[in-house]
Amino acid sequence: MIKREQVTKFFENREEILKYLQIGTSLSIWPEFQKYILHDFHYFSVKTIILLNKEKVIGHTLIYDNGGNILYFGFFRVIDNDSNKIMYLLDEIIKYAMKNKRKYKLIRGPINIPTFLFGWGFLKEGSKTDEFIAKPVNLPIYQHVFVERGFKTKYEELSFEGRMPYFDPYIIKKYDFSNYEYINPRSKEEFELLFKKKFLELQIENLPNSARITPSASGIFDNYIDYIFKYGYPFMLFIVRFKPTGEIIASGLCLPNPYDKKTIIFYSWVVKREHRGKGITMLMYGATSVQARRAGIRYGSGVVGKGHKASEGIAKILGGAPDRSHLIFEYNI
Repeated sequence: MIKREQVTKFFENREEILKYLQIGTSLSIWPEFQKYILHDFHYFSVKTIILLNKEKVIGHTLIYDNGGNILYFGFFRVIDNDSNKIMYLLDEIIKYAMKNKRKYKLIRGPINIPTFLFGWGFLKEGSKTDEFIAKPVNLPIYQHVFVERGFKTKYEELSFEGRMPYFDPYIIKKYDFSNYEYINPRSKEEFELLFKKKFLELQIENLPNSARITPSASGIFDNYIDYIFKYGYPFMLFIVRFKPTGEIIASGLCLPNPYDKKTIIFYSWVVKREHRGKGITMLMYGATSVQARRAGIRYGSGVVGKGHKASEGIAKILGGAPDRSHLIFEYNI
């Protein structure tokens, strides 16, 4: 049972929130990550709820919205993983949403902004638990408590992982890429000037619903770009142009892993519908893999929404195994 000494407090001051954020994630929060964290915290006007016992902080969650009718939460954790305390903290989120019922219709999470660092979901039992950027770890008790409280699984995101195969896509006999040009920006400035607008348009128009997890991703896209150019390489951003018309018909990005620079996440790739079935994903992967090998990257992780057969099929062809699964929950108010 929860004792009376245990209470919750709300914080809105960003600097104050940072003091308690590590409680809410298994992933190491490096001091240099602060600029990326504060960027998203400012954009979403976040609040923190902390659970205290006799003035000692024993639990933490973040809440925020993007101006719509969904209350998002993230960085949800109780230090001793006690089910009663988890339920208590969860009920505080629900109470907050109920007090603002005219605004919120749904609660969804955990989504830990910035997601390129801290990821989303509760880790499903049986998954790998080593530290990997954007792959949070937790005990199964969290899923059990959320289900008991009436939350439903909104998304299940699979991480297909393994040693990266490397190949030159232009020698694949099955496909003819003579009409397509794979392009990397030479710098952040070139990307923003020449490619950013079309890159975002393609992502917004072609991402499946199972991949639309981060709220207002286009609004915080600059944070992604800063992060990639700080910890990664220009080849982690790419577009494909259809030569006969000059139209950009595909785009994608990879995420560097500061915890282990020999690894990479294949994060968000899209192809316009009329150019699907022509091997464009293999073109993007192959051309990117050659450059990754030169950079010393040996291990890859690709995020796929469960049930998206095409993406799962490509991940398996490339030798990936679904080693991690994260669950994002939703609650109707």
